[in-house]
Amino acid sequence: MEELIKLTDNKAATDVLSEKYAKQLFKIALLKSPEVELINVLQQPVKPTTHIKPKRFLFVTLGVILGDMLGASIVLVRFALRKENYKSELIT
Repeated sequence: MEELIKLTDNKAATDVLSEKYAKQLFKIALLKSPEVELINVLQQPVKPTTHIKPKRFLFVTLGVILGDMLGASIVLVRFALRKENYKSELIT
């Protein structure tokens, strides 16, 4: 990797490669030293006392309300974009 960094003439590419190389060296150093703690446990997991249940009434109510709103908006848009044939209304 060091040879590749030395061979590149582009400053941006050199910076990117140097940063990647530094990150790899840091990861290798972390893995080789056993005294470094990668994970710090703050609290032991606790089993929940009650089950988590979905709120069916809320979901059904919201679904009905949003479905009605969507349906009404579709009807209004179709009504606004409808092209009426005024000549046929005048003849009859």
